[in-house]
Amino acid sequence: QDPLGVQARKVSIQGDLEVWAGPLANGDWAVLLLNRSPSTASMTASWDSFGFAMTTTMSVRDVWARKELGNYVGSFSSSVGSHDTVVLRVT
Repeated sequence: QDPLGVQARKVSIQGDLEVWAGPLANGDWAVLLLNRSPSTASMTASWDSFGFAMTTTMSVRDVWARKELGNYVGSFSSSVGSHDTVVLRVT
């Protein structure tokens, strides 16, 4: 549990595809891409959906893969398997 203790909120929903985001104590954001659909889908987390300008560059880390994914301007997209999630730390 992050010391800030702020629950993530749903910032985007498109049918069975949901994006959740919440702030962390150090200023980073936890972002979850949740695919409830029966097939793999391309999903996008847009920075403006949780309060940042679309011109903002953010560093993205895949938490479960323990892998830095690079810097992205305005949004991040990923393929998410059926009934799967991608958990990110966005700085």
